[in-house]
Amino acid sequence: MNVALPKDIENIIERFIAQGRYNNPSEVVGAGLRALEAQEQTKPSLVLPPGSLAHLYTDEENAFERKTVKASSKRADPE
Repeated sequence: MNVALPKDIENIIERFIAQGRYNNPSEVVGAGLRALEAQEQTKPSLVLPPGSLAHLYTDEENAFERKTVKASSKRADPE
């Protein structure tokens, strides 16, 4: 699985690794998702209409994300 992240999020991941808190980006993302899952279990999730967060990304970032999604759906290694 490939995921495109904004530069500020990449910087956070790199900082956690540099501090020795995690060994690699996968550990950071896994910890974040586990924390999000725990949060979702304790309070109801916020439901937003489709497209309501589009303003958070620039057109360039959205174009990059679309390219990354297309690329990540093509597997280079046979399973």
